[in-house]
Amino acid sequence: MTLSQTSQFAGQSAPDVTCSLGDHIARGGSLRDILPFSEVDDESLYALGYGLYGQASYALAMPIFALLVAREGADPRFNAAYAACLHMQDRHELAIKYYLTAFILDPANPALIFHVCECLLATGQQGPARQFLDVVEEMCEAGLHDPILKKAQGLSALLDAAIQTPKEGSLND
Repeated sequence: MTLSQTSQFAGQSAPDVTCSLGDHIARGGSLRDILPFSEVDDESLYALGYGLYGQASYALAMPIFALLVAREGADPRFNAAYAACLHMQDRHELAIKYYLTAFILDPANPALIFHVCECLLATGQQGPARQFLDVVEEMCEAGLHDPILKKAQGLSALLDAAIQTPKEGSLND
């Protein structure tokens, strides 16, 4: 669908626009077809969002990455960047969904699963986090993923120690 084809939506009532957009998406279209940006614009937006994220302006970067996900949901970078913004704003449950979407699109990237672990821990889900850390360690290739492997091993050791040591006031005291 081109921009000129979308002008047909202008004269329609809201329900018809929604239905037409839904039909377009159902036929395999995306917002990329409707929003008049090029791939160069997407990369410029990504660079802008990346810069804002690097300055810890997560709330400002998040809508940029959300737009990119809406326009091109099949790009794992956009999903991971949106997830990272959510993660840094303590919206861990939603961040997990976007990290996992990015992982489906880029299954060789163990960092995405490591970030899922961080979010699981932030929501108090130690068991699943520990299981995912095992997956991260198995995925890491020596030399290629050494930094994330070291982080995963360190977090695994801390988590194992925490699980071994009962909390004060627990039934094990």
